[in-house]
Amino acid sequence: MDILSIESNVKFLDMLFYDMKKPGEMALYLAHCDLYPFRSVIENNKIALDAILEFIDRAFRLEPKI
Repeated sequence: MDILSIESNVKFLDMLFYDMKKPGEMALYLAHCDLYPFRSVIENNKIALDAILEFIDRAFRLEPKI
């Protein structure tokens, strides 16, 4: 199972990657559990934003210089 989101270090739901003896790691695990249902929405938004940024970048490169 791929636990990392697209081009990020966000870990999702595998307790092997969290030190549950540390309160911060436990809180992070629980926060990711809350976000997990929205994982596909987050990743799809990243794909859409990357496409928009690529379009803008190409548009500025193709713009004639005055």
